[in-house]
Amino acid sequence: DRNAFELDVREHPSLFVDLQDGGCVLLMGDTNCFVEGGWDKSVLAPLLPVTLVADDRAHPDKPLALTPRQDWIRGLHLDWGAAPYTVYYHKLTVKPEAQVLAGAGSVPLVVQEKVGRGRFVVFLNSVLGEQVPGAPGLPFWEWKDWPKFMAAVLAGEEEYQ
Repeated sequence: DRNAFELDVREHPSLFVDLQDGGCVLLMGDTNCFVEGGWDKSVLAPLLPVTLVADDRAHPDKPLALTPRQDWIRGLHLDWGAAPYTVYYHKLTVKPEAQVLAGAGSVPLVVQEKVGRGRFVVFLNSVLGEQVPGAPGLPFWEWKDWPKFMAAVLAGEEEYQ
């Protein structure tokens, strides 16, 4: 949970080079993320797969269950029936060039954009909240397949073809 201001200014250019060379940069939603974390002023901001706006945190009335949006994600054979959900998310607009990997209804939750030979991945769901009494499923971070999903997202589609 680091904001952009905590990164040494010399780290930003190296992240850009890593992306161009085939690396993956992951930005996860939380309280120090996106505009609140200064990412809108970062040299990496133009590479983000989403458009940043202030005060983007949302808390829906009901938990949002993650579902796969890409065939290669569906092909991972994860237990989506467990209904992994989020109770908070960041309401940001996905850029046209970006790809939604997972979402809930019309809400994008895991988004990526190709940058050079690499990818910039953003998790718009936030690791905040608790089990919601009476709600089907469980918080996504308690889902047994969460580590497999994260590993696949970080490795990228090419690893699963």
